[in-house]
Amino acid sequence: MSRPSETPYANWDIDTEGEWAQEHEMKGLPGATVFYQHEFIDEDTANRWYTQLTELETWYRPALSMYGKPYVQSRSIASYVTSPSLTARYSGHSVKMNYPYPPLLEEIQRTVSARLGVGFDHVMLNWYQDGSVHIGKHRDTKENQVIASLSLGAKRTFIMHPHISKGEKKVAGAEVKKWVLGNGSLLVMQGDTQENWKHEIPKEPKIKEGRISLTFRQLVHQKR
Repeated sequence: MSRPSETPYANWDIDTEGEWAQEHEMKGLPGATVFYQHEFIDEDTANRWYTQLTELETWYRPALSMYGKPYVQSRSIASYVTSPSLTARYSGHSVKMNYPYPPLLEEIQRTVSARLGVGFDHVMLNWYQDGSVHIGKHRDTKENQVIASLSLGAKRTFIMHPHISKGEKKVAGAEVKKWVLGNGSLLVMQGDTQENWKHEIPKEPKIKEGRISLTFRQLVHQKR
């Protein structure tokens, strides 16, 4: 098993003036910094990675609680960190962290980091077995400087909604925006995105194929 360093890059955010950022920045999202590359990796590589990742032995479905009622999450997840001391929680659930990275995940993270020029120390895998599996509107932890999500498998709709905090006004010009995340695509969010926007993957019952998302984050940055 490989043991990638916590971050091979000194930067914790993307150079928005760089060539990649300029080419792939999403427009029409005021108060957010979002990038999207539809063909980050080729389809053959995406399909191969998807198949290999389904064979991981670390997949599980978390037992969560909503309004005091327990339920089992519909998505299977698997989580890896570059240091055994790193931890994460969501929806009151302590995520089962695996260490070290298997070689395939190290390869994928290295590919993403090299393109963006930033380091990551955590990856969360979400397996949507078909279109009935979804994730509702939410915001990720704001302390993450950069969140990068690689999509493998079935195409799924991604929707961003303006977030309005109590007593505040919606960011001027902010409207719901949706697009399709392709097989092998890369979505990146940074800056004030989580402060001003929510996002979701809605149910799409007609989709019978599976999708795996790999979301790379910076847990070390959160603790600084």
